[in-house]
Amino acid sequence: MLAILPERAGLPEKNPFPPGTTVIVSAEEREQLFRLSGCPVKVITCGFCGKNTVTFSSRRENQGVVSLLRSFEGASGMVEPMDIPVSIPHGCSDYAVLAAAAVCLFFAGHPKKFPAISAYDFPVPEQAIHADAKSG
Repeated sequence: MLAILPERAGLPEKNPFPPGTTVIVSAEEREQLFRLSGCPVKVITCGFCGKNTVTFSSRRENQGVVSLLRSFEGASGMVEPMDIPVSIPHGCSDYAVLAAAAVCLFFAGHPKKFPAISAYDFPVPEQAIHADAKSG
């Protein structure tokens, strides 16, 4: 089983996940990490340093390279460390990109097995719209 925790979301006092669940969480969410530390779950952290499971090895405005720094057990076996070039849609948070890469790796195991993604309508956060209006 796989669970993705949204940023700034609380966790119930009791463990909401069955034992052995893999949980993807932002490394910035200290309370979520603290609560998960006492649970029988496997944690994949997404963040911006070498201690995280998934991070960026490079990041520019609309592109980057996501790095899996430590192996983990995915749906069909072990997923080994690797780098994955990605395009980043306007308005998409860094955590969303890292978590999406972790989900794809969990289920597919390798980028060559990722399903083709041709186009998505990504919702643009309101603050990004306002920032564009101010700069344009």
